[in-house]
Amino acid sequence: MKQMPPPWLNPLQQRLEQAVAEDRLPQAWLVHGPPGLAKRAWAVQAMQSLLCDAERACGSCKSCRLMAAGAHPDALQLQPDGKWIKVEQVRELIHWATLSAQQAQRKVCVIEQAEKMNLAAANALLKTLEEPPGNTLFLLLADAMEGIPATIRSRCRLDHVPLPPAEQAQEWLHARFGSSGVVEQALSLAMNNPGRAAQWLREERVPTMLEWVGQLLQLWRNPSNLPVVQQAASALPMDEILQLCWCISAECIKIATGKPRAGRYLPLRPDVNTGQLPALFELQKQAWKARSMLGSGMREEGLLLDWLLNWIKAGRAT
Repeated sequence: MKQMPPPWLNPLQQRLEQAVAEDRLPQAWLVHGPPGLAKRAWAVQAMQSLLCDAERACGSCKSCRLMAAGAHPDALQLQPDGKWIKVEQVRELIHWATLSAQQAQRKVCVIEQAEKMNLAAANALLKTLEEPPGNTLFLLLADAMEGIPATIRSRCRLDHVPLPPAEQAQEWLHARFGSSGVVEQALSLAMNNPGRAAQWLREERVPTMLEWVGQLLQLWRNPSNLPVVQQAASALPMDEILQLCWCISAECIKIATGKPRAGRYLPLRPDVNTGQLPALFELQKQAWKARSMLGSGMREEGLLLDWLLNWIKAGRAT
């Protein structure tokens, strides 16, 4: 049975169907937006639909059976090899793209995390996009546009997948995990990203995350507990810990500025005043920058410790 995309992807799906109906499918399409919003699942389904004999991902035709087996000669998926998409991968893609379609009337390549192409890979792809082979769609997916060269962007149709409205995200999560406070807590900690919240709910990680957030909030009263907070962070991936740091900074800013419902899902409500706002804004920036530095060779524990020390200082600000 064909799986329906989540509701926040409906506009993107409609644009795809319209482009096919009007025979105006671009040769390069760049879809970007935060991770966790099912961009890859949509792209794989789009590839199956575009190669399907009935153009609807029927699941029963020869093309769909080949797709299900991972053996369709006109379908290609490219993803980072380690940290980067390398030039050798793109060269293989270019060679594949120059070959004639064997099963379908077109060929489709999905490039995941396209922002992770290294410079040589991006330049190689650019040359192909400047003179693209006929009947081949390059479907690029990116979590962030900053890593995509402007020259590549200019040769693609651009579509942004934003975070859905809170009500839509909650409804989608409630349909899968039931109506409970933990769903709202997960969505709040995930900064309204339903895909990320769903992952945490499936893995039953929300209680561990809330426990760590509670320990973090108590640091303002008991800075000597810093080693305990550091040790407790090891129970979660560093990317998620730093996201929680960003989230807590944001909630504290909302509380200080009198935003309604701010801090509603925190295990403790911190006593925040407007004098702390400059430090809290800097903490937000630091958490975001630290997340971007993961995997760069910097010690993860050091990134977190620097943030925690500044968090303690912010608790003393007036």
